[in-house]
Formats: sequence, C-alpha cells, structure tokens
Amino acid sequence: MKSIKEYATIHIENSQLSEGVTKKTDFSSDCEFYEKDGIFHITYKEPSDIGTGGARVFLKIQDTSVSMRRMGEFKSVMVYELGKTTDALYKTPFGNMDMKISTSSIENDISANGGILKMKYALMIGGEKIENEMHLEIKKEQKI
Repeated sequence: MKSIKEYATIHIENSQLSEGVTKKTDFSSDCEFYEKDGIFHITYKEPSDIGTGGARVFLKIQDTSVSMRRMGEFKSVMVYELGKTTDALYKTPFGNMDMKISTSSIENDISANGGILKMKYALMIGGEKIENEMHLEIKKEQKI
C-alpha cells in the first residue's frame, strides 16, 4: 500500500519530574505525517533550544506502542510499549547512557486526520527515575 506524505503541525508538551523538580517542555514544529499499513509515521525537527541539538525525530505510532528514533548530535531509539519496560541507548557528545523505559499509559486518538497521543512513562537512568507525561497533537494543514 503506497502512502502519501502530508504536511502537518506537531505540538508537544512534556513534563518531567525528577527529585521533586518538574521541568516542562512545550514546542510546535512542522512535520510530515502519513499512515502506512495501520502505523502512523511522523517526522519533525526538534527546536535547538530544548537541549537535544535540533535533532530530527521519526515516530511510529500504533495502538499501544510508540517507537521514536532521534538522529543528529543526540541519537537514540526508544520504544514505549504499554505495560512493559524496554531498554534504550542514548548517545550524546558527552558519552552514552543506558536507559530503561517503563510505560504506564498510552492514550492514542491519532487517525488519518491527525489527533492526540498522551503517554505516561518513567525513564530509569543510572539509578535515577524520571517520571514523564507527554501530550502530542497533530494538526493537518488545510488545503487552500
């Protein structure tokens, strides 16, 4: 099945809680968005001011799992699977970090028209647990 890439806007809000301190990230970016074989694909570039060096991000969204591949100065492949703990490697210019991702909630309302994805997950890095809540919204551009 051939898919057609469409242009859309992605808006991501993320809240991280670590050692009693909450850090929030909020940004929007243009993206490519398409569905192929029941999997939604999103490609976008992160803003350089959020600490990931303006990475290019590739998302694959299914009903109860999300995979993310980040390319650029900071590289990673992360898989979020509802009710599971997965391993990930985060490569930075300062060294590599082994992580575990424990996903407790995925609410997926993404369709061919766009939509919302919400996830709750914990990152375990070097004995530290970082609680995350992520809200992602896709809005397709209107044709004129």
